[in-house]
Amino acid sequence: MIYCNHIEGMKNYFDNHNTFPNKSNINTLLILLPVESKDRIVTKILERIYNMQGI
Repeated sequence: MIYCNHIEGMKNYFDNHNTFPNKSNINTLLILLPVESKDRIVTKILERIYNMQGI
């Protein structure tokens, strides 16, 4: 139960500090992944995004 409270607190914090003009149209998702290295997964995700955009 502590975990759920922590996640809800993080969501509330994000929603309260979100200044995006269309924030009512945005649904925020929290995705938890068991990864060895955060840096490695972020690098791979960015590589895929750049490739999809043709940059």
